[in-house]
Amino acid sequence: MIADPVRMRAYHDALARVLTPGAVVLDLGAGTGIMSLLACKLGAGKVYAVEPSDALVVGIELARANGFADRIEFIQASSLDVTLPTRADVVVHDLRGVLPLHELLVPSIVDARQRLLAPGGALIPARDVVRAQLVCDESLHERASKIWRDGVSGLDLLPGLRWAAHAWRKADLSGSALIGAPRDVFTIDYRTVEQPDAAGQCSWTMEAAVTAHGLAAWFDAELAPGVGLSNAPDQPRAIYGQIFFPFEQALPLAPGDRVGVTLSARLVAGDYVWQWHTEVRDERGVIRKKLRQSSFQATPVNPARLASRSGDFVPKLRPEGRAAALALTLMEQHLPVEAIAAQLVAKFPEVFAANPGRARDLVADLGERFAERG
Repeated sequence: MIADPVRMRAYHDALARVLTPGAVVLDLGAGTGIMSLLACKLGAGKVYAVEPSDALVVGIELARANGFADRIEFIQASSLDVTLPTRADVVVHDLRGVLPLHELLVPSIVDARQRLLAPGGALIPARDVVRAQLVCDESLHERASKIWRDGVSGLDLLPGLRWAAHAWRKADLSGSALIGAPRDVFTIDYRTVEQPDAAGQCSWTMEAAVTAHGLAAWFDAELAPGVGLSNAPDQPRAIYGQIFFPFEQALPLAPGDRVGVTLSARLVAGDYVWQWHTEVRDERGVIRKKLRQSSFQATPVNPARLASRSGDFVPKLRPEGRAAALALTLMEQHLPVEAIAAQLVAKFPEVFAANPGRARDLVADLGERFAERG
């Protein structure tokens, strides 16, 4: 992402537009700290670079190399768990996937806006508009389904098509034939958004006979006043690409046909479930085809595992679970990792005797997840 000149130029210009000398900046999902470095170069007085992964180790080295170590404070945590000594004048982030609704982007921004951004402070980006267009591209449509339809080595793989037909994917649609004009689907205004879910509708009326194979989607961003960024198929290619939502089957369309699509995204267990419902009506308004597709249907789910998440399921701990419970209890006694691991090996030899290192790994993993950071 650092190597993407389209992205980097846009974010540089946005920071330059809103930063004032000595400003406090919060860099959410800082990664290797490139936005933090740019903020310092443009005059920020203090930057808080918040990143839960070990990528921030690279950022620390880059800050030293560029002479900014005294102005950037790296914090290895989720921003949801961070409290700052002072509110930021600017919050900058690029927590998107191919589309803006990705993992915990919206909850993180809402939280940062309410707790960590100074009144009147700037958010970069300020808003994202998700846009869509119909796609005519038979090869792209067949790419995901062909192996399931044709089989391999004489094997029947057709049952697998029920999952493949509902799987969206990242694609480069710059060479695909796009049908009709782009349509706005929904807008995420980070200055006011409260809910993580979003939905919108769009439609096209056909002027000529054509076959539609799916829906293209991308975002147009307003990073700062007068500074934008887009991953639209007709824009300079950026790291994001576009999303291709395939139709379950190719849709032959006649002049006068109206294609309506409802696109929605709902945050479930830390990631988004996308739904795209498609309806084709002829020029008289008679429904010719309805498709109901969801990325949830692209993920095989074992019914036994699903049952274990129901409210009336009664869990019974395996020995590994009891070992984890004991480890957490021993952590409350402020024992070191090795001492806790030794007790686990003695208490649960059936789990750890053959490989005592597993006990230490278990304790270390639990500590990394639940222990306070020193």
